[in-house]
Amino acid sequence: MSARALKHAWDRFIPDSGAKITLIAIAAAMNDDGYGTPPLPYLMRKTSKARRTIQYILEKLAAWGEIRIERRAGRSNRITYLFATRAIDFGGSDAMERASRELEDENAELKRMIDQAITRELRQQRGASTSES
Repeated sequence: MSARALKHAWDRFIPDSGAKITLIAIAAAMNDDGYGTPPLPYLMRKTSKARRTIQYILEKLAAWGEIRIERRAGRSNRITYLFATRAIDFGGSDAMERASRELEDENAELKRMIDQAITRELRQQRGASTSES
């Protein structure tokens, strides 16, 4: 159990109370590197939620960027608890390095998308001003 992960989970604003308690249960199952494989029965017991509800909540938490679910063939899925798109620094430098690289990749992709949107907008403005002349 990681006290830092638990504190972070308690402090997060999560608009759905079921998702909030599930996030807290996940944080309670994390190791010091920010990883864990809390089984569905564990999450069901801790949250008093049905299996399908937990699965739905896990997908929501992943979509919100609170957790990452690594699908592993033939094994249980691995859940990574994230700290606002970055893994919590539990002293595990490997996790932080991976998270840092992923964040850099995400930032580069966002910059590329913004540049493309600006270029399209400028082309549209030029086309509109040319047709008005």
